[in-house]
Amino acid sequence: MDTNPTVLGIEAASNSALLRGARGNLVKVELDQNIGDAKRLQIGGKVGITYARAFSAPRQEDRC
Repeated sequence: MDTNPTVLGIEAASNSALLRGARGNLVKVELDQNIGDAKRLQIGGKVGITYARAFSAPRQEDRC
């Protein structure tokens, strides 16, 4: 899934940012040092994020 939230805040010390999604939801994200540097973000700027949700289901042999 792709999204382009707006940057509302930046915490350089923790390499994190506060983002607002298209529906107005707020989320704080921590950037992996190998992927991005929060200091490069700008308040009011847009960022591109691709994410996937995963879930785990018990295997057939694990069921009682």
